[in-house]
Amino acid sequence: MKALAALARSWIDSTRQQALKALAALARSWIDSTRQQALKALAALARSWIDSTRQQALKALAALAVAEAGYPRSRHRPRG
Repeated sequence: MKALAALARSWIDSTRQQALKALAALARSWIDSTRQQALKALAALARSWIDSTRQQALKALAALAVAEAGYPRSRHRPRG
């Protein structure tokens, strides 16, 4: 009986360790996946911000060029 109990405990411990290893692997996979999703979202946000900033800079540069050239800001051409 003692040998059978020892065998059962050994099997339970082995099964528990296998389950913990599988759970750890699953957790690592989920963390890596979540990290990649977060990095992709952050990259998309950065690209959006860069594009927006670039457009704002181009608009400001165009307004400055128009002001330096002495043209009115409106789209209507002056008569005369």
